[in-house]
Amino acid sequence: RGGAPGFGGGGLLLERGSTAHVRGGSHAGNSAAGKGGWLRADDSTVVMRDVRSRLNTAVFGGALSLERANATMVGCSFHAESAHSEGGCVLAEASMLDATDCEFVGCVSGESGGGFALLQDSWAGLRGQSVFAEGRARRGGGLFVSNSELELLGGTLHVHSNTAASDTAEGGFGGG
Repeated sequence: RGGAPGFGGGGLLLERGSTAHVRGGSHAGNSAAGKGGWLRADDSTVVMRDVRSRLNTAVFGGALSLERANATMVGCSFHAESAHSEGGCVLAEASMLDATDCEFVGCVSGESGGGFALLQDSWAGLRGQSVFAEGRARRGGGLFVSNSELELLGGTLHVHSNTAASDTAEGGFGGG
């Protein structure tokens, strides 16, 4: 809780083949000057169950930054996370993310993906009751997918009350 700002992983940094299993707990108020306000995983694996995350901030990936990483999330909730650039809650680059019964609510990104941004050949599978609500970003208020794959693997995807807005002359696009 309340990790000191750094280049990445304000609360936890995983590198070079590391694995973390996080069960339960509340992770709030962490920040990073780079990637992953709460957690940054590079070339690593993270498994999360029943995690509650809120009010984490970073330049990229307000709560989580995944780079060449594998992540499994079950029953997790992310609220009011923020990123200056991409991935208000989660930024995945060249990564695999499997989420079951997770919610991403009130997350904000200055550029792409209020809830999460999937970039650079990433894959995300959503199962169970997945919620993306009240997110805000210039592109993809709820989710933003570029050169990646988003797959619905059963259950229901709830995407509502998200906003794509821009303060530039170009305008915003991709609200949900």
